[in-house]
Amino acid sequence: MKPAAPLALVIGAGLLALPGAADAAFPGHNGAIVFASNRGGLYDLYSLSAPGAKLRRLTHTRVVHELSPAWSPDGRSIAYVRRSFADENHPGPFEIWVMRANGSNAHFVARGTDPAWSPDGRRLALTGPYTPRAGRPEVYVMNADGSHKRRLTFNRRASDRTPSWSPDGKRIAYVSNFGGISNGTRAIWVMRPDGSHKHRLTPVGHRTDSPDWSPDGKRIALVRWPTAASAATAQLWTMNADGSNEQPLGDHLATGCSWAPDGQSILFDGPPTPSSPTQDVFSVTLDGVTAVNLTSNAADDAGGVWQPLKRAR
Repeated sequence: MKPAAPLALVIGAGLLALPGAADAAFPGHNGAIVFASNRGGLYDLYSLSAPGAKLRRLTHTRVVHELSPAWSPDGRSIAYVRRSFADENHPGPFEIWVMRANGSNAHFVARGTDPAWSPDGRRLALTGPYTPRAGRPEVYVMNADGSHKRRLTFNRRASDRTPSWSPDGKRIAYVSNFGGISNGTRAIWVMRPDGSHKHRLTPVGHRTDSPDWSPDGKRIALVRWPTAASAATAQLWTMNADGSNEQPLGDHLATGCSWAPDGQSILFDGPPTPSSPTQDVFSVTLDGVTAVNLTSNAADDAGGVWQPLKRAR
């Protein structure tokens, strides 16, 4: 089944938007790239060991979508989002699962979406509860096994989501429409892992999304729209970790982004264009000059993240 809209899954009465990558890049060598693709029908997760290499399919579920992969800091596990469409008219809730890097030992952890590992691998930040008819989502943190879930944001009038843990473990970036709920405004905020010291990094009058920390923690990649109410597609930007020095990275259209573990390039989800009618995962170096399509095919691909491999001592 090929979706009518490349950036969404429409099955019966259910709608599942493809979220962009938003998990921090932990320092190391670049390993395999994992991403979601509907080349097999429904969305599954695939692994690409190198550009042009043969794909390895990690999930093989008939009526379930797997999306939003996030590598653990040691590169041995993948957290991801799973949703059942066994009943097309009443899709199941969004769930966070974890599996080994080769796709084995897949198991349920908690309800929610947007999983992001802590640098020590012991905890996950997430958006939840996230169900088809849920109220405004909030950011939570829990142990990696799903225990001791704690809510970090408490905004009845806003949606808080898409957490990204800084590589030093001291901050969590996230997206909130607090103060701009009526006009499409979304800003990037940061807080401590206990939910304290919240402050906004990007202007309320703009629309930004998908924050992702560089491996050294000094910069954040993001996607940004021309205006808050713009119908145009967002572009890839970067800024300092304190929100200063915001600037576009070339002129690349993007719906999500993820920094490489070696800090030298950024993966981003390129939306459909007249010359490329499906969504693909691209890599671009930090000068922003040239983007390489890593997954070019007739299917939609999204949420690419690079596996961190430990550097030799």
